[in-house]
Amino acid sequence: MIQITVNGVPTECAAGLVLPDLLVQLGLENQPLIIEHNRAALLKNEWSSIRIHPADEIEFIRVVAGG
Repeated sequence: MIQITVNGVPTECAAGLVLPDLLVQLGLENQPLIIEHNRAALLKNEWSSIRIHPADEIEFIRVVAGG
């Protein structure tokens, strides 16, 4: 297990995960999201190439439509 920070909260996850695996682990795989990895915003087509490392900072921002 490794320690990362998710939305400001220390979180443990398995070593070697890619970002989509982390989404599944956290139950967010079907949510409309904007994701920042170490303070850099990611395009959705980049998610599968991001491997999670110890001390990474991940921010999940939920996209909500309203009127």
